[in-house]
Amino acid sequence: MADEVIYASGDVVLVTGPDESPQRFRVSSVILSCASSVFRTVLGSAFAEGQEQASSGTITKRLEGDDTKAMRIASITILNVAIIADKYDCSRALSFILTKWCDRFKNSHFWNGAEIHIPEWVDILAATYLNGLHELFGFATERLIFSYAGNFHHLAKDHRAWISDHVLICLDVAR
Repeated sequence: MADEVIYASGDVVLVTGPDESPQRFRVSSVILSCASSVFRTVLGSAFAEGQEQASSGTITKRLEGDDTKAMRIASITILNVAIIADKYDCSRALSFILTKWCDRFKNSHFWNGAEIHIPEWVDILAATYLNGLHELFGFATERLIFSYAGNFHHLAKDHRAWISDHVLICLDVAR
């Protein structure tokens, strides 16, 4: 039984979160396979999951270590969606959504006005870097360079797994 039905006719239940309070999402294997080469491989007949699906019609796939919010379609945590997209190689499928979100943020008062909310810009930096959105990555780095006076390694400490040291050094040097 799924906690959230993302696709009513779905034949896959993704399970995320800790064992004591797991979240289950009913999704479509066809949509997952089209959007992600990782899921296409895992759900193929060479893997146990694909064989289970062929025999029973529905499978349950535990996604260890993945953020539950990021697996939800309605998630407001765009960075986590970008991380999931990178992990399962489906960035191309999500690039339109990420681009629209970043464009909307870029055109907000945070971009045009004097006020800048640095943590949100670090999230945008990580999301655009992970997903190869070069133009938006350039906007995010420009805004951070002109608005932040501290050390970028310290600023991005929560994003170090996704933003390389080379990028952070370049930001420090550019300032």
